[in-house]
Amino acid sequence: MDNAGAVKFACVGCGACCRGRFVPLTRDEAFAWLARGGDVAILLEAFLLEPARSHEPRYAHDSGRAGVGRSGSADLNVIAIFAGVAQPQCPNLGDDNLCAIYAERPLVCRIYPMEINPFIPLNPLAKDCPPESWGRADSDVLIATDHRVNPEFAALIEASREADRRDAASKLSICQDLGYSVAGWKGNGLTLYLPERQRLVEAFSAATQRQVIASQWTVQVQGRALEDSLQRRGIRLNDTAGEHVFVPAGQ
Repeated sequence: MDNAGAVKFACVGCGACCRGRFVPLTRDEAFAWLARGGDVAILLEAFLLEPARSHEPRYAHDSGRAGVGRSGSADLNVIAIFAGVAQPQCPNLGDDNLCAIYAERPLVCRIYPMEINPFIPLNPLAKDCPPESWGRADSDVLIATDHRVNPEFAALIEASREADRRDAASKLSICQDLGYSVAGWKGNGLTLYLPERQRLVEAFSAATQRQVIASQWTVQVQGRALEDSLQRRGIRLNDTAGEHVFVPAGQ
C-alpha cells in the first residue's frame, strides 16, 4: 500500500463534534445513553421494498438497515435511527472538552471522522474539525490511504454496519410500541420524534427481536411532485399532526 490519497488525522480536543447534533447509536448504545440520563431521538425514513434491486450495492446497504412495513397498498423498507441528543452539547462532554465516557463511547464516536456509509466519501472540508486536525505531524493517525481505510477503523465501521442490520427489526418494534408510525421519504426528509425518557426505556424493555412485517406506516414528504408519485404507488401520505416534526433533507 502506498500513500496515494493519504489522509492523516489527529484529534485536537476542540469538542466541535460533540455539540449541536444527534449522535447515531446502536440499540444497546441507545439504552446505555438513556441509563446515563441522556435523551434519545428517533428519526425515521422509508423507501420502497424492491427485492429485484437487492443486487444493487446501494440498495442492499440501505435495505440491510431497514425493517419491513406497509403503507396503503405498498411494502416499504423503514429505517429507524436512534440518536443521542447532543444539543447544545453531548451530556458526556466535560468542561475540559474531554469525554466522560471515553472508554465506553459509541461506535460512531470511535469512527469519527470516517464515514460509516460506504457511499459517502471522506471529505475533511465537510467535517467540523479545525484545519490543524488534518495531517499536521508524522505522529498523526493514517486513517485512509490509496482509497482504503485503516484496518482499525475498518473493523469499527463494519461493527457499526452489522449493528445496524442486527437492530433494524427491533428498533421498528420499539417504534410500534411507542405508537410512532410516520416516516419521511429517503432523500427527501426524515421524521423526528423525541420520546420522553422513561417511556422509551419501557419500550426497550417490551421490545422483541421479531421483524414487524404488519406494521402500518404513513409517509410525510415535501414537494407536490413526490406526493403525487407516492400516491400513484399506493403509499398512504400523512395528513395529520403528531408527535413528530419533519426535517427536510440537507438540514
